[in-house]
Amino acid sequence: FTVTLRKEGSSLGLNVSHDKQDRVLRVEGVFPGTAAHAWNRAQAARGERTINVGDIVFSINGVTQDQQRMLQECREREVLTLTIVRRPAEVAAAKGATALRAEASEFVPMIGKVAQPAAAEDTT
Repeated sequence: FTVTLRKEGSSLGLNVSHDKQDRVLRVEGVFPGTAAHAWNRAQAARGERTINVGDIVFSINGVTQDQQRMLQECREREVLTLTIVRRPAEVAAAKGATALRAEASEFVPMIGKVAQPAAAEDTT
């Protein structure tokens, strides 16, 4: 999804990390009282469009695959357009989904319950 934020004298408010191999920024936190925090409060009812820990910032103002230039955009620009990608597994975890087991003989929905791993067999 795409988010356009105006800093309005405050900071963007994202704590990010980056790995040279990934060429993206990973959200590690959202600081209170900032543009990102205000966005999250406004979007809270929808849930899907909030900026969350673990989200990937793919581009900032059209700058991609260059973490230093993306960070520079954050420092120098007042209006920032971020393209954010959320990994499917993180979306499922945020909604309380559980992992599927390959050895399961059938799928049984367990709404509101957490699946317990099967007990290991003793082969000794």
